[in-house]
Amino acid sequence: MRFDWYQASIPEVPPEVVMEALSASDYYGGWEQTRPLKNYDSAAAFVVGSETLFKINFGGQNAEHGANVVGSGGSAQVLADVLRTRFPAHRVSRLDSCEDYHHADAYDYLRKAALRIAAEQRVNCREIVKPLAHSDDGRTLYLGSQTSAVSMRIYEKGKQLGCGTEWVRAELQVRPQKDVKAIVAMLDSTEVWGLSKWSHAMALQLGKKGLQRVEAQVYEQSDHDRAYRFMIKQYRKVLEQMLASHGSPEAVGAQIFYDLAHPEEQPEKAVLRPFKEV
Repeated sequence: MRFDWYQASIPEVPPEVVMEALSASDYYGGWEQTRPLKNYDSAAAFVVGSETLFKINFGGQNAEHGANVVGSGGSAQVLADVLRTRFPAHRVSRLDSCEDYHHADAYDYLRKAALRIAAEQRVNCREIVKPLAHSDDGRTLYLGSQTSAVSMRIYEKGKQLGCGTEWVRAELQVRPQKDVKAIVAMLDSTEVWGLSKWSHAMALQLGKKGLQRVEAQVYEQSDHDRAYRFMIKQYRKVLEQMLASHGSPEAVGAQIFYDLAHPEEQPEKAVLRPFKEV
């Protein structure tokens, strides 16, 4: 198995140090400025000819987490190797681990095994099939929901790329949260399949007989957590302005809960401020 996507942040390391380390992976490449992702100020891509090997985003609201780097395809394993050697304290936000098969019956065999495991362990699954021959870029079976921390897809890679019908890929996607990000950064491309009970069972089916379960809780945000994080992000400036005018976090909290209890009142009629001794 190998990584096919690797994305991580490197805290407390200047972005230029990360860029220098990645540059050593291919002496024919160079960095080019690109448009940054949301909540970052700057971004660059490491390009060799017309191929982008790595992307890095840094600065802005996410500066406290360090530079964020990503590599996909053949560059993913290279990126993982560089980070694990030079910056072992990095934190993984997403990785994909895959195994390729070249056989006419590969998709049907993997599909049967995956559906059996999904039924036994009550894992959500769905399949995309395109019935028209002229638009057929292969079947894809998904295990786990799109919002799950661990999910898997089995798809006909050869048809997707238009280079043959026997190439099939089984690919695990992991999006860890909180402290698990640092734990996942220490697992190799096979060990990550042990993060959930059903993915561990699937890896055993794929022939990884010695694989052990990883005792780490892969945190999945609840609807409440997602709503709360969205609220904080959306109204951050409003809350900061309230803190400046009210004088303390306690006063801001008291004001918010007072307003919740008295929605009919205008805000200017009742403003709670911290008590100051004379």
